[in-house]
Amino acid sequence: MGGTTVPVAGSGRRGLLALLAIRRGEPVAVESIEEALWPEGRPPSAVKVVRTYVSHLRALLGGGESAKQVLRTGPAGYALVVPDESVDVRRFERAAASATRTQGPGRLARLEGALALWTGTPFAGIRLPFAEAESARLAAIRDAVEVDLLAARVEVRRDHAAVQALEEIASERPADERVGAALMDAYRRVGRRADALRAHERLRAALADELGVDPDPEIERRYLALLRGVAVASTPPARRSEAAAQAPSLPLERTRLIGREREVREVAELIARRDVVTVIGAGGAGKTRLVLRVAHEAVQAREVVWVGLAGVADGRHVAVEVLHAFGLADTEERDPLDAIAAHARSRGVLVVLDNCEHVAEAVAPVVAALTSGGPESRVLATSRAPLRVPGEQVWRIPAMTMPSAATPEDVVRSEAGRLFVERARLVDAGFEMDDDAAASVAAICARLDGLPLALELAAARASGLPLRSLSEALTSSLGLLTAGGATTSRHRTIEATIAWSHALLSPEESTLLARLSVFAASFDLDAAAMVCGYEPLARDGVATLVANLVDSCVVERTEDRYRMLAPVRQFASERVGAERDLLDGRHAAWVYGVLEQVSDDWWYAVEGWAIPLDRVILDAQAAIERALDRGDLSSAADIAQSGGSSWGDRGYGARQRDWVNRIIDDPRLAELSAERAAQILHTAAHIAAIDCRLGRARALLARAEAAFAQAPHVPGAAWLPFTRGVILGNEGRLADAVEAAREVFEQDPEDPQLVVFGAVQLAELRLAQAVRGSVEVAPALAEASALLARARAVSTAHGFVSPLVYVDFMDGVVVAAHGDAEAALGPCLAALARWREISADFPLAAGLNAVARVALIAGRAEMTVACLDEAWAVMASTGWSSATRAATRTAVALAAEAAPVEAAMLLGVAREREEEPALTVACDLTAACSALDRALGPEETARLADVGASLPLDMVVAHARTALRAVRPRHA
Repeated sequence: MGGTTVPVAGSGRRGLLALLAIRRGEPVAVESIEEALWPEGRPPSAVKVVRTYVSHLRALLGGGESAKQVLRTGPAGYALVVPDESVDVRRFERAAASATRTQGPGRLARLEGALALWTGTPFAGIRLPFAEAESARLAAIRDAVEVDLLAARVEVRRDHAAVQALEEIASERPADERVGAALMDAYRRVGRRADALRAHERLRAALADELGVDPDPEIERRYLALLRGVAVASTPPARRSEAAAQAPSLPLERTRLIGREREVREVAELIARRDVVTVIGAGGAGKTRLVLRVAHEAVQAREVVWVGLAGVADGRHVAVEVLHAFGLADTEERDPLDAIAAHARSRGVLVVLDNCEHVAEAVAPVVAALTSGGPESRVLATSRAPLRVPGEQVWRIPAMTMPSAATPEDVVRSEAGRLFVERARLVDAGFEMDDDAAASVAAICARLDGLPLALELAAARASGLPLRSLSEALTSSLGLLTAGGATTSRHRTIEATIAWSHALLSPEESTLLARLSVFAASFDLDAAAMVCGYEPLARDGVATLVANLVDSCVVERTEDRYRMLAPVRQFASERVGAERDLLDGRHAAWVYGVLEQVSDDWWYAVEGWAIPLDRVILDAQAAIERALDRGDLSSAADIAQSGGSSWGDRGYGARQRDWVNRIIDDPRLAELSAERAAQILHTAAHIAAIDCRLGRARALLARAEAAFAQAPHVPGAAWLPFTRGVILGNEGRLADAVEAAREVFEQDPEDPQLVVFGAVQLAELRLAQAVRGSVEVAPALAEASALLARARAVSTAHGFVSPLVYVDFMDGVVVAAHGDAEAALGPCLAALARWREISADFPLAAGLNAVARVALIAGRAEMTVACLDEAWAVMASTGWSSATRAATRTAVALAAEAAPVEAAMLLGVAREREEEPALTVACDLTAACSALDRALGPEETARLADVGASLPLDMVVAHARTALRAVRPRHA
């Protein structure tokens, strides 16, 4: 008080003061205080004791009215009202957050200033769970600032004492990835590269022993850069230790959350204790907004993944959405639930599933998979009803607090009143809260049950109607529509408020709102105009109408993207009427156009080519479902076979496969034109060939060839020999594949894309023949080089970038085939860097394996291990199993002596089929097989190989990475 320390006697009083300080500014209910102070069970006199504690604390604050203004009593409980700047831990938190965000010359000084604000362990001596949890949270922030400060001292001053301090911290926290990454960077900066590599190995071993996981991919990229001698940016890893990198995965908070402080804290506390928490309530009750705030706060301490399910119409795709939120691909060759469980097990992640009510049955097994991952995994869901899954904690969102009286002070003190006033001022800067306005606002809040969406819709009309008229209109419009029980009434209040707001729209705005409901995800103005801009609406007037809908709060805007909340979309969709087929058809045509543009951008490696694909994927799914429902197989087929190579490179291959298979298995396929039937059958055959489902690929290709025979001169027929070559090459019939590839050039020599793909395919096959010794080496390599030169010339002439990167890589592999592995590393590594830039994950896996083999031949064992490990990580995330045969051979050659059991199982995978003839580099297993026989015996080697041949992809990846961990210490 006044700069003087005032001791607080008694653990109970100190506990209450600590609780109110932690939740400063917000009322804390007496029940919450009792639960916090007596976690083992409250005494009968708890209420009286709390009042006594409050009285004593006010006396310490000086007593009188001023003390009551600091420690306030209200209907919602007790609140400690003090400025943030007067709370030491708050000053520290703000300084720490500012310092860790700062880059450049001022970073070191800010970190030093932040750490100077730490005056000791918070809440020392208060042995209550809430205080211990808060103390631990603050200590974690302090530890992170200390690590960042030491790293900054090494970066700026080359401070060897800071390096030593990091070493001590790393010895105390060997599995802390933030510390491990900082120590690796510190060693690199002071020229101790070997120590940096050893620090990586210690971190990897500790993570494996303590958590059973591999290091974060960012750390692995640093390790690979160390091996190459390349500098990397000092960005801390995202997993578990660094939240900032996770923020972009969460939706933005468009507006400030009004009130709800108590609810945010309650949900956060529940999710800290429970595996599954479901926030339930009526549509428009504010569930998503509340949970979004919880997620943004949680991201400060852990990885948070947001999965929006409002646009997912088919429950079969819930698991796929979760996989993609994790950055994993959906693939036919692994159960998505198994992949989800494995990923959750390795990450300890909080997954937010938003808008679950319409796919609740499909959500249940996903939740089970997520929570089977271990004690760190949590699920926070929103739904209009409980999910009814094991371990679920249901939490019903309450209405916002209401004005206790119709006075300006009471209105703005309540959450509902504050929300209405703030939103009203957005549309009417001159909005004033006098006695008359307060009476009307209080009536509006009561009429709308304190529901946030209803209040925002009403506030949006505050500039066009006097408040009294607005209140009267709501009363007359909603009165007959909202009878029933409390829960039913809230649902009807939202529906009635949307209907009331809809009735105030102009006819043009109402028409556009109905048409916009066709979008399953967010959209921009160009999309709105293209899909919805037809009679009676003018296309060039759509942008103005969308802006009006945003002003009316029925459409939300985030930067240049727009979306509708689920209750509004449902309401609007029910009003599309007779133009449903026309609207769906226009939407499908727009989706097709977006995907065709994505395909073009992939060829030219346009920066950000994958962003439109990610944004349109839910709309593509919706368009196909609607097309199939209305019997329009032509539109469904157009969408399913558009997009070119982008599906695989972005990890959506299994989704495209599912669409295509549903179309070709549909009895109505016979009703398609011969042209469209031939094209979709060929697409299905090509997908099966790439996936190495070769029997199905041959059967589908035969059907496609028969269909093309009935429709001569149809676009796409020229690609049939290309697909045949893929099938034959994957079967190991290289000579036949070469003949098929030569046919490609006889089809359409004027098609530059066909020429490039044909030249690269034939070059790959000739290279494979040379490496495998099935033809004379020199002529085969000479022809491969000539073909690559042709592909390069055509790509350069037409501005193709993605194929050109592959040609660059092929050139390096041909150099390796000539016997100069060291010289081959340069172009191969450069191509890898370019593939990362253009998000080409599928070729990246094959390229990493090729570099691993080249490095192995060159005697660069550390680089071999690093590249192969990253290759397995890419295959695990994309689900691309056709590259595993080549990668397993490399792993066997590398790990036969260090990890014979794993190598023997991988040998079974390698022998299962021929390698895909892509980026072929020699990998002789003779010495490895001899080593396995010596270590295990021929019979045991054969038995383990049989076991390995039947393993799913996830298990193959696990055994391969175990083998690599055994190899690493030998080359550290």
